[in-house]
Amino acid sequence: FARDSLVITDGLSASSMEQKSPSSEDLREFLDNGGSLLMAVQSPEQLNIHKDLLEDYFHYEYLDDEKEFDKLNYGTLKNEKRTFEMNGEDSAQSATDITVMKAQQPGKLYVTFPDGRGAGIAVSQEGSSGFNYSAIYLGFRFESVTGEKERNALMDDMLNRLYPNRNQMSLF
Repeated sequence: FARDSLVITDGLSASSMEQKSPSSEDLREFLDNGGSLLMAVQSPEQLNIHKDLLEDYFHYEYLDDEKEFDKLNYGTLKNEKRTFEMNGEDSAQSATDITVMKAQQPGKLYVTFPDGRGAGIAVSQEGSSGFNYSAIYLGFRFESVTGEKERNALMDDMLNRLYPNRNQMSLF
């Protein structure tokens, strides 16, 4: 069920029973079966129940929460360096902090502060069921990215990483 599927979430729950957000357990099973995941969640490390998902699947290590921020960077699949701001007028202004993180291999920092500290991780590897999964974790709320053009560019790059065949058409 998971292969060739993509889940995008801005929240995690302790249990998926009667919740709007998937649980860490649900997402671990989804990734193990070859799914792709885009998770833009502010401070999930504050609940121990999410620790296994973050550490085992994203190879994440928590460093700090940054409350003063303005610009973040990422490199696109086309090897372009892009910069965006947070909480500007053309955003939801919902980020209260950004989770600062480190990534261990095979995870890689995807979004960084100007000083090189991590604000997002991208990973692609084999899950426990033998299927490859891809995932991106952003340590901030996506809707707080300033500017429609920058939000679209970031989303486009993430979707190209997680779901590369999304723009291909089939005649059959």
